[in-house]
Order: sequence, then structure tokens, then C-alpha cells
Amino acid sequence: INLHRLKVARHGNIWVSSRGDYQSVGSNLYVLTKTDKTPWSYEVAKQMDIPCTNMTLKGDSLYVYSVEYNFETQRNTVTYGIIDVNTREMVSNSFITDGTENEITIPYGIAIHPETNDIYVTDAKNYVSSGVLHCYSPDGKKKWSVRTGDIPAHMAFYYPTEE
Repeated sequence: INLHRLKVARHGNIWVSSRGDYQSVGSNLYVLTKTDKTPWSYEVAKQMDIPCTNMTLKGDSLYVYSVEYNFETQRNTVTYGIIDVNTREMVSNSFITDGTENEITIPYGIAIHPETNDIYVTDAKNYVSSGVLHCYSPDGKKKWSVRTGDIPAHMAFYYPTEE
């Protein structure tokens, strides 16, 4: 229900997030595998039972976060984790290891630098004022933060060429 993001792992499995219905059906993460029915046929191989708002792949690791709103408590629950795409198991319940995830109000974007493996998470804050870009080392320790424009969601890495 309400499919949102997808990532294709290097072995061909597709990881798909579902937003749920925001009330009775929660967010979830699924892994799809190819079937032999047709060249483009996939089926759900596993329902992870892990909420997922956004994700990024680095090697065989899927970095995920979730922001789930609870109508009863009127609060968000934010979670982070790393999944091994080969074993399809959660290997860490947070990729931020120094406790600074509490500085993030609403995670809204995630990327991993392809060379340094630094982890970048954007914070949309309240969706109307400036956000923040946070950088974490590969072992999950905060390196720096910088103010951004409203609702930062995406990142790109620039590699200048020599002329």
C-alpha cells in the first residue's frame, strides 16, 4: 500500500518502501526477487516488518530511516538502521552511534559519499524554516552540520575533472 521509494541491490533484488495508510497500516519495507515467470516478473520475497521512509544503498548495506506519525499520541517516532541486503536482516538499529540523532527533528534525505563513505542526513525541521545537513563518519559519529534552505531532501556529489 502507498509504495514510495525503491533501491535495486547489485544482485538484482529490489527494496521497496511502503508508506502505509498513516492510520491503521504502518510503513514497511519489502524485498522483491525475480521470478522465472517473465523477464520482468518480481515477487515479494520478504516483508521486513521495519518502518522505512527513505533509504540508500552502499555495497551490501541498506541504510534506512523512518518517521512515523502516531495519531493517538500525535507524535513522530523516528528510527534508523542498517540492513544486510544479502541476509535480509537488520544488522544495526542505528547508523548514528554517538547519540546525536536526537538533534534531527525530521530526517528527510539520506546519502552516502561514494568515496569517503560519510553518511549525510538532511533535517526538514518544521517544513517551513531552514533545514540542516548533518554529516557522520562511516562509524556513525557526527562530523559537522550546516544550515540549508527549506525542506532539504537530496544531495549530489561533484567530482571536478582535470583539464
